[in-house]
Amino acid sequence: MKHRSWVVCISAVLFLQACCRSFSVELDPSDVVMYGSGGGELGAPWVEVVVRGDGSVIYQETDGGDKAFAEVQMEQQEVIQLFQDLVDLGLFCMKPGLHGGGADVPVTKIEARIGGKELDAAFAGPREADDDSHISQIEARMRLFIRGAELGQPK
Repeated sequence: MKHRSWVVCISAVLFLQACCRSFSVELDPSDVVMYGSGGGELGAPWVEVVVRGDGSVIYQETDGGDKAFAEVQMEQQEVIQLFQDLVDLGLFCMKPGLHGGGADVPVTKIEARIGGKELDAAFAGPREADDDSHISQIEARMRLFIRGAELGQPK
C-alpha cells in the first residue's frame, strides 16, 4: 500500500509540472490579462490594468478621491511579449482562488485567458505566505509593463 501512495504522489507532481509548462503564445484577440493591485483599507490606492489580445489596454487608478484613466493601443509584438513573459514566469502554475486573507490587507488579483488556459486568482496579505505562487514575479512584470507603456503618467 505504501508503494501505491508513493506512485500516486509522484504522478500528481508530474501532472502538475506538465500543466505548468511554459508554452508558445500565439496571440488571439480573445486572450486577456486583467491585473489589479492595492486596497487594504477604505480609500487606499488601487490600480487595475486590462490587456487584450487585440492590443487594447485599459488602465485605471484610484487614490483617495483622485482617479486616473488611460486607454491605449499597443503593438501586437508588445502584447505577445507581455503574455509570453507572464506564461514563462508561471502564470498558469498559480493556484486559482483566494490566497491569504484578513481584513484590511492589500490584495493582488489576476485573471487571465491565454491560449485556451484560464486563471482567476487573488493574493492577500504578505507574500511570504505565497512563496510558490509566482505572484511577486508577475507583479513585477506588470509594473514594468505599466511603466513602459507610460500608463498613469501625466501627459
